[in-house]
Amino acid sequence: MNDLDRCLAFFQGLPEEAASTTAIAFVTTPAYFRYPNEPTAPMETARAIDVIGQAASLFGHLASHGVMHTAPVPLFHNRVQVSRREDEGLYIWEKGGRLDRWLVSCRYPNFGLSGLRDFEHLVPAASMRQGAVYQNMGNQILSLLLVAGSHFRSLSGAEALLPQTTGQDHRPLFDIEAVETMITAILNGYYQGYTHTQAPFPGTAKKKALAKRMVEEMGINHHMDELLRARDQEEMNAEAFEHFLMDRGYSQERARSTPKGAADIRLLTGPHLGPFNGKISCPELIECTATLASLAMSHGFLNHAVIKSPGSESTPINKTGK
Repeated sequence: MNDLDRCLAFFQGLPEEAASTTAIAFVTTPAYFRYPNEPTAPMETARAIDVIGQAASLFGHLASHGVMHTAPVPLFHNRVQVSRREDEGLYIWEKGGRLDRWLVSCRYPNFGLSGLRDFEHLVPAASMRQGAVYQNMGNQILSLLLVAGSHFRSLSGAEALLPQTTGQDHRPLFDIEAVETMITAILNGYYQGYTHTQAPFPGTAKKKALAKRMVEEMGINHHMDELLRARDQEEMNAEAFEHFLMDRGYSQERARSTPKGAADIRLLTGPHLGPFNGKISCPELIECTATLASLAMSHGFLNHAVIKSPGSESTPINKTGK
């Protein structure tokens, strides 16, 4: 029995109540599990540049046709308060706040050697609230930049998966020229994918400065602390509290002996990009994200108007913008 027959047999064996469910079945290849930042089998930097540049082009191209991939990587400002905050702790890049556990977020990006994946995150732009398209384009761009940084951290191999300590210096893993090349691949890939042109991204003047700052902030573990506030502890039951601490390095004995809700608990869970409850430590990432998203949208609008509000019709603008 081949792979297709196995897929058909699986769906034919589903109960009748599942008949109305729509599903997509596909067969993967080994390339599907090849990530540009995989520590257990580090990808060569030259290939990683191609993979990330291709992903940038695909994200931009889909966005230009009104299809948004909403989760290239999961981005959080505060994972601790996911259940308590109205924004569910999700990262709002326009505010420039601290980025929670950036390496953890990048561990399994939704793009790799074979292209994009996890298509359940594809959302029609026309169904989004006003401003959400720009915000999601920024999420895509920021995610690509973060994965670029995490590629160099992954070059240490299995060591990259070991617990980190404050001040650890990983800058020797970063090739500054390769970082610049990767940034260029992201800028050009996304811009060209969105605008449907071969023109290079026009705003590369600060590329070298961004590369330098990324190495400084992503190469050294400057911010490792996470604060579990007493208020958040009180909302957990004993079992959830114990597992929370053990997931963050506590032994079972220590977790059980820690009084719940007695005081704020400081945990070493980083690296984070920025201090707890503070601003992002590499604001240049936000500046680059905003610039690329803005120029892609504005220049793309002069070439094609495809993103429509619900119930509206769009009239394409010709290449001259007239």
